[in-house]
Amino acid sequence: MSDGPQSTRGPAGRHELYSEDAVMGAADRRRRLESAIRFGHATVMDADAETLDRLVHQVGWDRWAYSYVTFPYDLDRLGDGARYERLRLTVTYRHPRVLGAYLAPSHDNTDVPISETIVTYGVGQPRMTWDFSPCEGNVELAPHGRVVHCLVRRPPEVEQVEVVLEAEVTIVRQLLVLDRRNALFREPGHYLLSFTEGTFEPFDPGLSFRIS
Repeated sequence: MSDGPQSTRGPAGRHELYSEDAVMGAADRRRRLESAIRFGHATVMDADAETLDRLVHQVGWDRWAYSYVTFPYDLDRLGDGARYERLRLTVTYRHPRVLGAYLAPSHDNTDVPISETIVTYGVGQPRMTWDFSPCEGNVELAPHGRVVHCLVRRPPEVEQVEVVLEAEVTIVRQLLVLDRRNALFREPGHYLLSFTEGTFEPFDPGLSFRIS
């Protein structure tokens, strides 16, 4: 299956990643900006018969619509002596009957070798997670040219849905001592994805409701 053309528009959204430091004598914790992640515009394609025959094996599959959704994203480059050691990316469809049928990672930057271990969760669920770490012999994750894919099962009448994006990274800095920090969004990213129009735009969670 082709990944389809990548959008030439700017990013759909940028989200900063913060770690937290304990503040002596205070109940609150101090946030520290570590990096950021930029999401491109997701692409949506109807799954073809060959893909469904290969990936979907369940009774009554023809009662559903299947869409192949691609989420491109980049992490900010880190300074000298710093690297990404781990990344967890989570995509949640805010509809109980929009479910993951298949999850796949990939890398669309041919200049960077694939040297990562990927664990996925969420087949049969509306919440899907990709967990990336370096393969043995490698110490870091590439920040750019990153993509995840999911085959989504949905009722045919559901034409658009709210999508919630979350990410957490582990950043290692080697200065005088080894500093390892986990960083994540202050708030999840909210987007509206149209299966029929193929659009993917920021969405105000204050207007959040089940969309069909």
